[in-house]
Amino acid sequence: MIWGIVWHLASCLSAMVRERDHELVEANLQLVEAHKIKTDHMLRTTHELKAPFSAIHANAQLLLKGHCGHLPDDALDVVRRISTRCSRLAREIQEMLQLANLGTIKKEDLCWDRVDLAETLNWSIQQVQQVADERKIAIESDIQSVAVIGVKDHLKMLFENVLSNAILYSHKGGHIEVRCNSENENGAIVTIEDYGIGIHADKLPRIFDEYYRTNEAASHNKGSTGLGLAIVGHIAKTHKIRLMVQSTPDIGTKFTMRFGKVRIEDRKTAEKEVKNGISADSR
Repeated sequence: MIWGIVWHLASCLSAMVRERDHELVEANLQLVEAHKIKTDHMLRTTHELKAPFSAIHANAQLLLKGHCGHLPDDALDVVRRISTRCSRLAREIQEMLQLANLGTIKKEDLCWDRVDLAETLNWSIQQVQQVADERKIAIESDIQSVAVIGVKDHLKMLFENVLSNAILYSHKGGHIEVRCNSENENGAIVTIEDYGIGIHADKLPRIFDEYYRTNEAASHNKGSTGLGLAIVGHIAKTHKIRLMVQSTPDIGTKFTMRFGKVRIEDRKTAEKEVKNGISADSR
């Protein structure tokens, strides 16, 4: 009799658990679908905003250069602020779209190929050279040609974002160092080091979070979007790059990126084997 009651209770509990699991699965699917709809709407809206902000910025530049006649000093000041704000918003929109695309495109759909890190790094340096010149930051490089397997456009984004950070968070008149070489024939190592404001040890674990900025970073560079390193972290994860950050406040920050040796015939394996290789350490 007792065993019958126990069996009945166990059966009822088991049925309740199965029903609850089913409800949770259904609820999760609904949440995933709702999140997808929300993300798609956000991306469409963001993409639609890109063109108007670019147009406003372009017209503001025409006004600042005097193509529409002389403007009073007060009007010029307003136009400068409009131009600066539009430039920042356009950059944030671009980074939002980049980050969203990185998260939505399937890894097997990416164009994996042999990439020369020297060529990619030199291209990235050219993209940030104007900002470096404006801040009087010297870029010292020791770059060897090393081939890896990767998505070229994504590696360009990774290097450009790390270089931009190094420049923007350096002190004016300083310098950054960029190095690339093979590592004991087992892969490649890229380091980008600055001698700027640095990062406190307790804040290092969060620097790859979206929109995260330390108080010191926000004070030093008010135009930052907080998305650059989130893009870097995503690309490093996809490419299985071992990414380490060492930093000391008021001394500087060093990004070390280790690329594993991957043969061209291992490309499909490289596409599938995606693991998180990000760590942040205090110098």
